[in-house]
Amino acid sequence: MDAGYGKELFDGISMYCHENGMQLVVFPSHTIDWPFGKYGYQDAVLLEFIKRNNLDGLIIEAGTQSSFCGKEHFEKSFVNEMRPLPMVTFAVGFDGIPLVQGDNGHGLEALTEHLVSVHSCKKFMLVTGPVENTDSIIRENSVRAVLKKHNIELQPESIVRGNFFGSSATSLLEKYLEEHKKLDFDAIICFNDIMALSTVHFLNEHGISVPNDIIVTGFDDSFVSSFDLPTLTTVKTSLAPQGYAAAKKLHELIRNEKADTYEEYSTVALYRQSCGCIKDDDFSFNAYDEQMRKISWGKEFKRLRERRGLFLEGDFAKVRDVVNVMLAVKDFEDFESALEASFAALEIDKAAIVLYDKQIENSRASKFDIPEKAKLVYAFSSATGFKTTENVEFNPREKFLPFSNFDNDVTAFMLKPLFLRENQIGYIYFTTGSFTGSIYDMLCMQISNALVSLKLN
Repeated sequence: MDAGYGKELFDGISMYCHENGMQLVVFPSHTIDWPFGKYGYQDAVLLEFIKRNNLDGLIIEAGTQSSFCGKEHFEKSFVNEMRPLPMVTFAVGFDGIPLVQGDNGHGLEALTEHLVSVHSCKKFMLVTGPVENTDSIIRENSVRAVLKKHNIELQPESIVRGNFFGSSATSLLEKYLEEHKKLDFDAIICFNDIMALSTVHFLNEHGISVPNDIIVTGFDDSFVSSFDLPTLTTVKTSLAPQGYAAAKKLHELIRNEKADTYEEYSTVALYRQSCGCIKDDDFSFNAYDEQMRKISWGKEFKRLRERRGLFLEGDFAKVRDVVNVMLAVKDFEDFESALEASFAALEIDKAAIVLYDKQIENSRASKFDIPEKAKLVYAFSSATGFKTTENVEFNPREKFLPFSNFDNDVTAFMLKPLFLRENQIGYIYFTTGSFTGSIYDMLCMQISNALVSLKLN
């Protein structure tokens, strides 16, 4: 979960759980039928852990999870298998399950109208999400409706379909530039902030100025949209409140109380530097709203903005240090020391590492079955001083861990698979700090490499 859509939903869910004494376990799984990257599909094994283990309830980001397999297949292969467990979904609804979602229409319609009426844009490119993604479909229809009102036609080649990751926008723009030799557009509307920020960087690298040559806009108003240069014109979706509402509904279902079946949050356009509404040297306020009223930074936001460079430099230093200590591992004693240094650096105060009895080949086409034998090889809690490196055998089909030390902790845990290429070797169960999901992904990769080199399974 990077500093965007997923992170802000998580913040809202985590806040409600903390306030109400509930333990939260996050399964950051890639989607079913994930088509990108050679090994990205490996994270989908987490869906099997959700099915196998005893949970009181489940919140599903169904828009993301059904992006490539489609709603019907996701419902059949996962949602229906989880019934009658109490569930709440985001973005995509299913019969009998409460739904929380943002209004994908209003904010983007206002933004598109703004680009046409205020900035006189006539030539548009859309960088959308996957063709099966419900949010992307609604957003595209919203843009089309406004453009149709102004008799502006979208050419088929000006609609490029990404996957909500920044790298997809970059590769699509590169391909378009190779085929058409230039980007002859007034504005590029991206369907999330991450793709929009990558688009801005791509244009800058090719000598195209934003917004002087091409306007770029995003969607979500994620944290980073206010920190990049230029600051990003986008649509605010109130993601943290949506997460909080979903957790509240799930808690009501768990307690056998009545929960509203549908809750929608309005979206609003925010105009910043990337459309030209704010000058590139003006950081006196955050954005204009749809009525062109100034929105202030707020004291905390302004302080964070001023320290942005220090944050990035510190993050890179932490990554470098973690990689260095893990590369130096020669035996289990080295590994234990490397873990302690890495966990402290990345603000992880509780963690447990589990290895399967043997490595399990898991190709893209195969179905992963959780094995019956595994062993806990390391666990610690900085709060209680608990630590063990004994090889404790147990059945991971029945529970995540062979002990109850973490059971009563009112905190958020994350479960991530440990794998190397096609082989699943185990998993890590841990608390996270303030870093982005990519940094914790990097840590898991380094732990996996070290474990394989030690030949512990």
